[in-house]
Amino acid sequence: MKVQGMQAILYVKNMGVSARFYAETLGLSLVTGLNSAELAHEFWVEFDLGGSHLALHADGEPQTHPSQAALSFYVDDLVAYRDSLIAKGVEVAPIIEPHPGVMFCSLRDPDGTPIFLTPARD
Repeated sequence: MKVQGMQAILYVKNMGVSARFYAETLGLSLVTGLNSAELAHEFWVEFDLGGSHLALHADGEPQTHPSQAALSFYVDDLVAYRDSLIAKGVEVAPIIEPHPGVMFCSLRDPDGTPIFLTPARD
């Protein structure tokens, strides 16, 4: 037996706002056939991350305890992706390199979930 994939689940306060953020702002691919404008009343929305899924669960309150999860996405061009988010009005921290070969920048989704962007691994 082995693990076949992974799905992260985020509990969100406002499905419409969160679904639009992940679909339109970050550019994630919806698993469902709906467009992001139709998602406001959905209870469960999934995005395909190429081998794993991110699911949004409309539960009314996001997880806010200290052990809250963070998301990390691999992007093909960190500088260009960061610049595209800034152009969309997203507040994104500067790119840092805390250790040789480790680069990332960070932002938060509409519910405050931390998101890290790192260069895709070859």
